[in-house]
Amino acid sequence: EIARALPGTEHGLFEKDGTGEWRAKPYFLALLDTLAIRAKRHGNLLFHETRLPPDEYREQFSAHLKHGAQQHLAVGKTIAFVDPPDPKYTGGSPDALIDGFSASTNYQFGWQGWWGNDMVATIDLGTEQPVDSIGLRFLCDQQSWIFQPDSITVEFGDNGKFFWWKMPYHNTGSRERNSLSVFEQWYYPPKHMNIGPRYIRITAKNLGHLPAWHGSKGKCWLFCDEIVVR
Repeated sequence: EIARALPGTEHGLFEKDGTGEWRAKPYFLALLDTLAIRAKRHGNLLFHETRLPPDEYREQFSAHLKHGAQQHLAVGKTIAFVDPPDPKYTGGSPDALIDGFSASTNYQFGWQGWWGNDMVATIDLGTEQPVDSIGLRFLCDQQSWIFQPDSITVEFGDNGKFFWWKMPYHNTGSRERNSLSVFEQWYYPPKHMNIGPRYIRITAKNLGHLPAWHGSKGKCWLFCDEIVVR
């Protein structure tokens, strides 16, 4: 879990292979199996920190080791915000949303958070280029006041920052009771566009105040961990 919070470093879960692609370090693959086997042998039914039984933890972590690091068009580029993330939840770096590493359901690591504010992020790809898809990952942890975005809008812009393509999405399930999970949303630009964007602007609307059923009063958190551009 500590290594998962250190992506891209020598102490992280992943290393680059001979082709420059990220892969899980064999040490952690073996360690994960050992952890689950020993936990069950000694009668441990649940890992407190993750609220998961050993086999389910191993399954989820195995998926992270397989898919948790990826190269995409936004990695190494720049990102700017209208309102920066809360200083308590910066994801570990200013470019945490485009570093190519996915976070777990533990909001303490890898996630950038906004309390009561919307996330308005603009990615600069450096040049105009074709984009086939955009993927967004948000956290849902309602007992920690973290809710899915109420709506999401993706816009494309050219070198003059004129935004000429827009796709909105209203999340009808944002106010419903949901279990701890990662909410993913993908966008696919129309194929007939003759020119690709340089800028991609993502607007994720915060739910605002907590729903009445929550039992607490205050503003919701909005947490995002990666914007994948392909």
